[in-house]
Amino acid sequence: MSNDFKVNAIILAAGVGMRLRPVTDFIPKPLMPVGGVPLLESIIVKMKRAGIAKIAVNTHHLADRIESFIRNSPYSGMVELFHENEILGTGGPLVNARNLLSESEYFVLYNGDILSDLDLGKLIESHAASGRMATLAAIRGPENRVLVSPDSENSGTVIDILGKLGKTCTSGSMMTYSGIAVFSRDIFNYLPANPVNHSIISSILAAIADKPGSVGTHMPEKISWNDIGTVTKYFALVSSPAEQEFQTSASRSPVKVIQIAEQGSNRKFYRMSYPDSSRILMLSSSEDQDFERFIKIGKYFFKNGLGSPEIFNYNKSQYAILVEDLGDETVYEVLKRGDHGEVYRKVIDWLVGFQKKSCELGVECRSEVDRYFDYRGMRWETEYFTDNFLKRHLGVTDAKCAALQHGFDMLANEALSQPQILIHRDFQSQNIMIKDGHVRIVDFQGARQGPVTYDLMSLLKDAYVDIPRKLRKELEGYYYEKLQGVCVKKLAFSRDQFRRYAVISGLQRNMQALGAFAFLSLFKGKTRYLDFIPGGVKNLIEGIEELEALPDKPFSLSLLLEILQSELYSARLKNQP
Repeated sequence: MSNDFKVNAIILAAGVGMRLRPVTDFIPKPLMPVGGVPLLESIIVKMKRAGIAKIAVNTHHLADRIESFIRNSPYSGMVELFHENEILGTGGPLVNARNLLSESEYFVLYNGDILSDLDLGKLIESHAASGRMATLAAIRGPENRVLVSPDSENSGTVIDILGKLGKTCTSGSMMTYSGIAVFSRDIFNYLPANPVNHSIISSILAAIADKPGSVGTHMPEKISWNDIGTVTKYFALVSSPAEQEFQTSASRSPVKVIQIAEQGSNRKFYRMSYPDSSRILMLSSSEDQDFERFIKIGKYFFKNGLGSPEIFNYNKSQYAILVEDLGDETVYEVLKRGDHGEVYRKVIDWLVGFQKKSCELGVECRSEVDRYFDYRGMRWETEYFTDNFLKRHLGVTDAKCAALQHGFDMLANEALSQPQILIHRDFQSQNIMIKDGHVRIVDFQGARQGPVTYDLMSLLKDAYVDIPRKLRKELEGYYYEKLQGVCVKKLAFSRDQFRRYAVISGLQRNMQALGAFAFLSLFKGKTRYLDFIPGGVKNLIEGIEELEALPDKPFSLSLLLEILQSELYSARLKNQP
């Protein structure tokens, strides 16, 4: 661009970012980082390189965040902030910044949610050469609503927008307004006298109606352009491995958006943070049948102090939920550094408190959670184990698997014969967090009424952690003692009854976990779960031995024990596919 004349600009950064909610409840859209750089900064840098002298930035939503960013940036000297107590749309901000924008013969308008490699210098030169009132950067994109009559390969005349003028053009084509434009000062003749909520498109249409041919387009042959206006668009843009590595190691942005490891589900999790605070965004899809249940159960649990993270907001149409950041301290990680007994006693204290609170909530809790472990649910777990682990992973024959089913029927009935209480259902070390010294829980959407010892044995027969058998027995006893006096009418059972309950629940849970490990590795490509199968088999073998040793053994799983201990299957377990 020639330096013979000065050009100023305005970046529209005040919007709430409705389509990007709930992300924009925490981070203003112009500060969302791409390539480790806030979008607002990338636009300012582009403008500076194009020779733009001064930049107006309007603010409203989370204005303090944007103001702080500008104030602490190297560009503060060329940026003037224009705060809007009420949103002024896309035209009102120009009026609010009229004095700055009118200092130059032309000025640039740039929407704050556009990521593009458009050459601003060429856009300004195109406008200056045309003598027009406005030049819109136009692309063939997702919202082709601008009727353009071509003047040359890379430019044209705007005939109509959104069909508002009722104009037609046989040689014309529909284009998308990119959100980037250059205006001459004359555009203020078509804007309100005072800064009120107004659309710039209305002013452009008024100019076309008054002076046909006064608005043109600049249409680069090749252009990279992204409107990051929605949750899906933004996270599709920043989820590449290269982008994540850059965000982690080299980002200059005060805002970090880092994908964190997901577990067995297809949900994705992103930590979004400022230096002083952070949130977790859970992003799911229409395939997630428990998405709305996550919201319902999470809000109910948090309200009643049942350990779930606070849910700040959500966007059901985009399957996005913004929740409290519970940190990275899972019990699984904590156990690598500390005394197992101390950590487990802390978690068991919390579990007993969780069960006590659910008893106190009574009918209300059962109504809100509204899911129950029944015979069909119990048998689903052992069928899942049979199909995915025994048949598909180990290659056990159909005949042998069929011979196991009577024992699994008995197991389900035994599990359902013990007192039923609210359970987390996946209460294992990677779903239990320690934040500020307190136990918290994630992945709670599967909560339901179920066997009283199911959560305990999910914790103590956890394939992710090798707990010595002696310690596990001590912890079972610790739980039983803590449970005394809790929900007395419902949970009054002897130590021998408790022992039987624990063995049954441990078997049920171990089979479900092994089925899941096999399924995730075979069908979801998450082969890291193969590493936990040996630990799961070890727990299952111990559980069957404990069942066989019960003085009033209700049934036998000796055939399953033979299968797991046989030379053929032991060899397959040692050599994971």
